[in-house]
Amino acid sequence: MTIEMVMVEDSREIISAIEDLLAPDGRFRIVGRNATENEATAWLQEHPHDWDLAVIDLVLRDGSGFNVVRRYREANETARIVVLSDYATLNIKLRCVELGADAVFTKGEFKAFIAYVSSIRPRGASLHA
Repeated sequence: MTIEMVMVEDSREIISAIEDLLAPDGRFRIVGRNATENEATAWLQEHPHDWDLAVIDLVLRDGSGFNVVRRYREANETARIVVLSDYATLNIKLRCVELGADAVFTKGEFKAFIAYVSSIRPRGASLHA
Protein backbone atom coordinates (compact mmCIF):
# COMPACT_ATOMS: atom_id res chain seq x y z
CA MET A 1 0.00 0.00 0.00
CA THR A 2 1.24 3.45 -0.93
CA ILE A 3 1.65 6.42 1.38
CA GLU A 4 0.78 9.64 -0.43
CA MET A 5 3.16 12.36 0.77
CA VAL A 6 3.12 16.14 0.32
CA MET A 7 6.21 18.20 1.09
CA VAL A 8 6.21 21.86 2.09
CA GLU A 9 9.88 22.73 1.90
CA ASP A 10 11.79 25.43 0.02
CA SER A 11 15.15 23.63 -0.08
CA ARG A 12 15.61 21.45 -3.15
CA GLU A 13 18.51 19.73 -1.39
CA ILE A 14 16.30 18.67 1.53
CA ILE A 15 13.54 17.50 -0.81
CA SER A 16 16.06 15.42 -2.80
CA ALA A 17 17.56 13.96 0.39
CA ILE A 18 14.13 12.92 1.69
CA GLU A 19 13.21 11.38 -1.67
CA ASP A 20 16.52 9.50 -1.85
CA LEU A 21 16.28 8.19 1.71
CA LEU A 22 12.67 7.04 1.35
CA ALA A 23 13.03 5.56 -2.16
CA PRO A 24 14.30 2.14 -0.97
CA ASP A 25 11.18 1.75 1.21
CA GLY A 26 9.04 1.74 -1.94
CA ARG A 27 5.81 2.77 -0.20
CA PHE A 28 6.06 6.55 -0.54
CA ARG A 29 4.71 8.55 -3.46
CA ILE A 30 5.22 12.31 -3.54
CA VAL A 31 1.91 13.87 -4.58
CA GLY A 32 2.79 17.51 -3.88
CA ARG A 33 5.83 19.76 -3.56
CA ASN A 34 5.30 23.29 -2.30
CA ALA A 35 7.89 25.94 -1.42
CA THR A 36 5.66 28.68 0.05
CA GLU A 37 2.69 29.00 2.37
CA ASN A 38 0.50 30.18 -0.53
CA GLU A 39 1.49 27.22 -2.73
CA ALA A 40 0.84 24.80 0.13
CA THR A 41 -2.56 26.36 0.85
CA ALA A 42 -3.59 26.30 -2.82
CA TRP A 43 -2.51 22.65 -3.13
CA LEU A 44 -4.47 21.76 0.01
CA GLN A 45 -7.63 23.43 -1.31
CA GLU A 46 -7.50 21.17 -4.36
CA HIS A 47 -6.40 18.01 -2.49
CA PRO A 48 -7.80 18.17 1.06
CA HIS A 49 -7.85 14.39 1.53
CA ASP A 50 -5.44 13.17 -1.16
CA TRP A 51 -2.50 12.72 1.20
CA ASP A 52 -1.48 10.52 4.12
CA LEU A 53 1.63 12.38 5.24
CA ALA A 54 2.74 16.02 5.13
CA VAL A 55 6.35 16.97 5.80
CA ILE A 56 6.46 20.68 6.60
CA ASP A 57 9.32 23.12 7.15
CA LEU A 58 8.56 26.10 9.37
CA VAL A 59 10.69 28.73 7.64
CA LEU A 60 9.56 28.98 4.04
CA ARG A 61 10.61 31.22 1.17
CA ASP A 62 7.34 33.09 1.70
CA GLY A 63 4.96 32.62 4.60
CA SER A 64 4.90 30.50 7.73
CA GLY A 65 5.01 26.76 8.21
CA PHE A 66 3.02 27.21 11.43
CA ASN A 67 0.02 28.35 9.37
CA VAL A 68 0.51 25.41 7.02
CA VAL A 69 0.52 22.91 9.90
CA ARG A 70 -2.73 24.38 11.26
CA ARG A 71 -4.48 24.43 7.88
CA TYR A 72 -3.40 20.90 6.97
CA ARG A 73 -4.59 19.54 10.32
CA GLU A 74 -7.94 21.32 9.99
CA ALA A 75 -8.40 19.85 6.50
CA ASN A 76 -7.39 16.28 7.31
CA GLU A 77 -7.63 14.97 10.86
CA THR A 78 -6.37 11.46 10.11
CA ALA A 79 -3.24 12.16 8.06
CA ARG A 80 0.18 12.44 9.69
CA ILE A 81 1.91 15.80 9.87
CA VAL A 82 5.64 15.89 10.52
CA VAL A 83 7.60 19.11 10.95
CA LEU A 84 11.24 19.08 9.83
CA SER A 85 12.96 22.38 10.59
CA ASP A 86 16.29 23.91 11.55
CA TYR A 87 14.46 25.92 14.19
CA ALA A 88 12.77 23.24 16.30
CA THR A 89 13.44 24.38 19.86
CA LEU A 90 11.38 22.88 22.68
CA ASN A 91 8.92 25.80 22.61
CA ILE A 92 8.58 25.56 18.85
CA LYS A 93 8.03 21.79 19.05
CA LEU A 94 5.28 22.33 21.62
CA ARG A 95 3.63 24.99 19.42
CA CYS A 96 3.73 22.67 16.42
CA VAL A 97 2.03 19.90 18.41
CA GLU A 98 -0.61 22.39 19.61
CA LEU A 99 -1.28 23.25 15.96
CA GLY A 100 -1.66 19.60 14.99
CA ALA A 101 1.76 18.16 14.18
CA ASP A 102 2.24 14.50 15.08
CA ALA A 103 6.03 14.79 15.32
CA VAL A 104 8.70 17.48 15.09
CA PHE A 105 12.35 16.96 14.16
CA THR A 106 15.29 19.25 13.56
CA LYS A 107 17.10 18.79 10.27
CA GLY A 108 20.00 17.49 12.37
CA GLU A 109 17.74 14.59 13.44
CA PHE A 110 17.43 13.20 9.92
CA LYS A 111 17.93 9.56 10.98
CA ALA A 112 15.19 9.81 13.61
CA PHE A 113 12.93 11.58 11.08
CA ILE A 114 13.44 8.82 8.49
CA ALA A 115 12.86 6.11 11.13
CA TYR A 116 9.62 7.78 12.22
CA VAL A 117 8.32 8.31 8.71
CA SER A 118 9.27 4.75 7.71
CA SER A 119 7.15 3.42 10.60
CA ILE A 120 3.99 5.06 9.25
CA ARG A 121 1.39 2.68 7.85
CA PRO A 122 -0.82 3.56 4.89
CA ARG A 123 -4.48 4.36 5.50
CA GLY A 124 -6.47 1.18 5.92
CA ALA A 125 -3.42 -0.99 6.63
CA SER A 126 -3.85 -3.66 9.26
CA LEU A 127 -1.80 -3.27 12.42
CA HIS A 128 -1.13 -7.01 12.25
CA ALA A 129 0.09 -7.13 8.65
